[in-house]
Amino acid sequence: MIIKSLNNLKKDGGVFDLYAEVVVNNNPFAVFKFPCTSRHNMRMDLVCFDIYNNTDAIDVLCTVNGILNPLVVQDGDTIFYVDEKDLDTARSDAAVISAIIDSVKGANNGKQQKTDPSRISDNVSKNERERAKTYIPPNIIQTTNTNIDFGEGTIILKPNF
Repeated sequence: MIIKSLNNLKKDGGVFDLYAEVVVNNNPFAVFKFPCTSRHNMRMDLVCFDIYNNTDAIDVLCTVNGILNPLVVQDGDTIFYVDEKDLDTARSDAAVISAIIDSVKGANNGKQQKTDPSRISDNVSKNERERAKTYIPPNIIQTTNTNIDFGEGTIILKPNF
């Protein structure tokens, strides 16, 4: 059994930051924070499952957090989410999504993205290979067949060993 204590949460001005509240058209919407771990790297489906116990709200999570590519989720990111009872309202009302986005804007600013040195070197070698290729128009046949020799007015076909 895991017992959690409020003493482990960070206090902001002596007040626990459990959620933020966004009010749209006199309707309050609670916005909660979810910290991503290494388990959630590039797995927005796992983030959604850990929050809602299903993967039906990936679209709302991506929209609220300004995520275009769900594979960019990394360890240390903070994902903001609304209560499960507010998901349908968030999907149908653009004002709700807009208000939530405004309230959480800039939460992950300054977070450095990880770079993989082997991927960088692979891209460099790929670029060198592409530059070394010679391209010919599609209406010209490339004559690199080593089984055919052209002599003085003769064509010599070699065996294909």
